[in-house]
Amino acid sequence: MRDRLPEAVREATVETEHGGRAAGSDSPALEEAIERARRERTGRRVAVTLDRFRAGRVGADRPTDAVAGVPAVVEVPREHRIDTLLLRPDGPDRPSA
Repeated sequence: MRDRLPEAVREATVETEHGGRAAGSDSPALEEAIERARRERTGRRVAVTLDRFRAGRVGADRPTDAVAGVPAVVEVPREHRIDTLLLRPDGPDRPSA
């Protein structure tokens, strides 16, 4: 069955020995497996995204695929060149309260 899923769904699919469709088959072990899979997938996505960002910042003397700072981040959407937006809640450009 898993082999028949679209690739994007297959990559996010996790098999577990816990749970089922029968009434009363919910279990704490299933909930733990779901939470563990969610954390692992989120961690992988964050790592890949940060790697892409770091690789895109090649230097001031060459064009880049990644920018940082408010002025650059404001300009990129105006040019329709945005794929992913990373926000750092405690970043240096954060407005003071």
